[in-house]
Amino acid sequence: MEIIPIILILPIFYWVVSCMELFDYLEKKHAKIYSDMGKPSVFFNSTPANNSSFLKFLLRRKWEKLNDVYLERLCSRMFLLFWGISIPFGVFLIYFIVDAFNAI
Repeated sequence: MEIIPIILILPIFYWVVSCMELFDYLEKKHAKIYSDMGKPSVFFNSTPANNSSFLKFLLRRKWEKLNDVYLERLCSRMFLLFWGISIPFGVFLIYFIVDAFNAI
């Protein structure tokens, strides 16, 4: 079970790079949407409100309404990647908590 955090390193790195690509693309091609999300960035303007707006945009599949082929491909990959990272991380977290209680 200790292998899960190591396996997640590359997908998390890919997630960060994809976020940078998405924010840059939204800023250039869909400035209103980008502004409505609070002009998020990976490092400098990463507030809880911006992160929440971004995740709502991604998980509620709001990109589909924009009819942008490039955005569709990027966000579809990110949508799957989000769940591909979150589910194993959740499993690891539950395992870690249960294991900690068993050690007591």
